[in-house]
Order: sequence, then structure tokens, then C-alpha cells
Amino acid sequence: MLELEDRSKRHHRSSHCFRKAVSSSSSSSSWTNYATRSTPPASDSIDGSVYHPVLSNLDNSSFTVSESLVRDLEYATTIPQIHPCRLKFCDEKKMNDEFGLTTTVIGFCGIARDTQPFGFVMRNGTIGFNEFQDAVFEAGAIGILRWGDVLVLDNKAIHRHKDFSLLEDVLLELGIFIMFMPTGSPDLNPMKSMWRLVETRKRMLRVGGMIMRGVSNIGVASMIIQNFNHADVDYCYRVAGYI
Repeated sequence: MLELEDRSKRHHRSSHCFRKAVSSSSSSSSWTNYATRSTPPASDSIDGSVYHPVLSNLDNSSFTVSESLVRDLEYATTIPQIHPCRLKFCDEKKMNDEFGLTTTVIGFCGIARDTQPFGFVMRNGTIGFNEFQDAVFEAGAIGILRWGDVLVLDNKAIHRHKDFSLLEDVLLELGIFIMFMPTGSPDLNPMKSMWRLVETRKRMLRVGGMIMRGVSNIGVASMIIQNFNHADVDYCYRVAGYI
């Protein structure tokens, strides 16, 4: 009982700043009306055209209906109804420094022009659910996650934690919906292309002799990530087929 009380208190403290930062002007049950609007504010040249995902599971001739297939169908039918500016993606990336120490980067990206294109937090070592949850709250505090957004996640264990429903409840109250990508579909996640951009630019800096002496691999990665712009994120959304 004590463990449940402690967990509830941690959840309340962590979500407090998020609740203040992301306020909803109407009930969370109407989030779809906002998320599927054809022209979100300041969407610039994003025309709202969304791909129809090509899902390998749907190409099977088998007629077995599994939970995975149901999720794939839900994704394939729901995502095209949502304006791309409302889709926000999150992913985690482990990076090692010169001494073999691990840093985990939790990143969020979006193409809406009235907010920053990329946000991230770094944590030493391998993260758990609490660190992931805090990162989501931070994304709300800086405005990357807002009312009417759809946060898209993959199926990592950290996103399927036994306490995930607590986080989901907070987000739903704030009009932010969560969707899960089909299992084994990294090509549907623009964040994977964002991480590849980090590695590509690190190599370019090394070849050009532009990496400063004494700056760690993690420091270089952090500088690259901080300089991500809307063009970078747009490119990754196009690679994944969302625009």
C-alpha cells in the first residue's frame, strides 16, 4: 500500500508543472475535433496531406485476427485523419562517451511552425519509466506537447509500463491523445531519422576537423541536436511518409 501511495505522490508532483503549462479550454473528449482540423494555427506550407501507411502485417494472406493486426488497422485508418502538425513523435536513444558511459537522450519532434521543432532531455545511464514520464511533462512545459496533439510512441517496454495509464490519464485531461505505432515499424517513426542525422553530422564534423578538442561525443551530439530546425524535422517526416 505504501508503494502505491508513494508512486501516486510522485505522479502528482511530476504532473503538476505539466498541468499548469498545458491548459485545455474544453473537455478532453473533443480532442479529435481539434487534432483533425484541416488547418492548425501557423501551419505554414504544410498542406495536411498524410500518407496511407504501408504495413507489412496487412499484406499477409492470413485471416488470423490478432491484437497486433487490430493495432495496425487502427493506425492505418486513424493517422490519415490527423493533420501532420498535430502529430508529435517521441523516442529514446542511448549514446556512449569515450569512456563507455551511457547517456540516454529522450527526444520529441513536431512540424508545427508555432513551436520549436525539437526538444530533448539527457539522463545518465539507462532510464526507467519515471524519467520518461518527467520528459513528457517537460515537453509540455516548453510547449512541444499541447492541447489537440497526438503523441505517437513505439512499443518499447518503457512505453508499456504498468503505470503508463497514470500518465495517459493526465494527458487525456489535457486533450493530448497517445497512439502506438505498429510493432516492428521503425520506418514509421521520424525520430529514427533524427537520430541518423545526429550520427551523420558527427561524422561530417570529424572529417572536416571541426570537432573541438576536449568536447565529448555526448557534448557534440548535444550541440547538433540543439541546432535542429524545422527543415530537419520536415525532412524526417517526409522520409516516414507523413507529409
